[in-house]
Amino acid sequence: MKVLLAVDGSEGARKATEWVRDLARKLAGLEVTLLQVVKPVDFRYVAVESGGSGWQRVLDELEAGARERARGLVEETEGSFPAEARTTVMVTVGDPATEIVNTAREIGADLIVVGSRGLGQVKGILLGSVSDRVVHLANCPVLVVR
Repeated sequence: MKVLLAVDGSEGARKATEWVRDLARKLAGLEVTLLQVVKPVDFRYVAVESGGSGWQRVLDELEAGARERARGLVEETEGSFPAEARTTVMVTVGDPATEIVNTAREIGADLIVVGSRGLGQVKGILLGSVSDRVVHLANCPVLVVR
């Protein structure tokens, strides 16, 4: 069985990780892909005073730093799984829901596991919910851990 576990450092992601870790202890040969999605930086919000040509360098540095922090997070998470579970670490850049669903398709995931951020109905409607979008876009079962 292949499981895609999306992590982002939130409390919901921590609980989702615990759930998948417990599943890995029960199911021999479970394949777990830990995915952290880094949101791209919108250059409109980056102030650069180097004549405009330096903004790409700043964006590249911001993205590299975000990727490094994300990789540290998923590697730390990876260490909590039983040795018999096969784990893979991935970091991508893009819209979180889209990247989660696309990665699940690419690896042939049987299940996507995401944490709930607990935004509540009003905030969820106004801000959108990654887990809600994943549920609606995915072509495999999705478990949202509260």
